[in-house]
Amino acid sequence: MGTFALVLFFTMLKEAFEDYQRYKQQREVNRKQTSVYSGTSFRETVWESVRAGQLIKIEKDQEVPADVLIIGSSNEESGVVFVDTMALDGETNLKEKVSALEEQIQDLSRLKGSILCELPNDSLEHWEG
Repeated sequence: MGTFALVLFFTMLKEAFEDYQRYKQQREVNRKQTSVYSGTSFRETVWESVRAGQLIKIEKDQEVPADVLIIGSSNEESGVVFVDTMALDGETNLKEKVSALEEQIQDLSRLKGSILCELPNDSLEHWEG
């Protein structure tokens, strides 16, 4: 019984250490800067302040700690972006994603619409919206 208690104790310590490491990593990512559209222009803010429905500008090689709908791309010809999902699924190859809008948006203040989508789920491969 003592051996089991000792193993259980060290397992709890290991889990607590890993939770603390995840907490530190999330805090670091949430404090990174991003650009959020404020009605007339983009302003710098931290990721922890970003809310659902806000327009954000994502630069090349920028880490994005949130689910996003890509509505435009600087790749004017195809609207394709390449996304690294290694932190989610462990795969190192880039995934090709196509922007939701077929044409470049010149004036974001005129962008109107709504998004209908399914509730969050565990699937990384399937999403209806």
